[in-house]
Parts: sequence; C-alpha cells; structure tokens
Amino acid sequence: MIVKVHMLAFCDKGTVREVEIADGFYSLSAKEVLAEVFGMGQNNLQPKQMPSVSTGDVIEYENQYWEIKGVRFNLIGKERFEELKGHRISNANKMAKLWN
Repeated sequence: MIVKVHMLAFCDKGTVREVEIADGFYSLSAKEVLAEVFGMGQNNLQPKQMPSVSTGDVIEYENQYWEIKGVRFNLIGKERFEELKGHRISNANKMAKLWN
C-alpha cells in the first residue's frame, strides 16, 4: 500500500513523498497505520532524495489529513491542510535562518 505524505516541514511547496507499507496494515487502526507510515518514511528504511517524514508534515490517509505533531497525529480538515501548505514557505525560511 502506498500512502502520501505532504512534506510541509522541510521541502518545497507541493512536495509529496510516497511511503510504502505492507498491505496487512489495512486491518489496523488509523493511528497504527500512521505510526507505520512515519516509521517507514525514514530515509534509512526507504531512501529518497528528500528529507525523512517529520513533525510538521501531513499524512493523507483514507481521504483524511493527519498533521504530525511531536509524538501524536492530529486529524485535521481540508481547510487546515490548505492553511498549513500556505505557511510552508515561511516556516522553511525560518529553518534556513537557523542553519545559516
């Protein structure tokens, strides 16, 4: 199964990472699936030319959006998702200043 992760924390606007998890996860709760997506979205498990899945990213699962917040996943509506996408650039600029 492929699950989309909107890479809002550290990537360019519109960047989506596709994370592959085993098909057997369909029988688990949404939060168990989200935890697996987060874990499998790390570059040491599924290398990609982008950052690993991180706090601030949004997982799209079963037509719902889940914002990654520290150690939990918050279900958010489409409006909040669009709002987060709009703030992505300003957040990235703040992070860039911290690293420079």
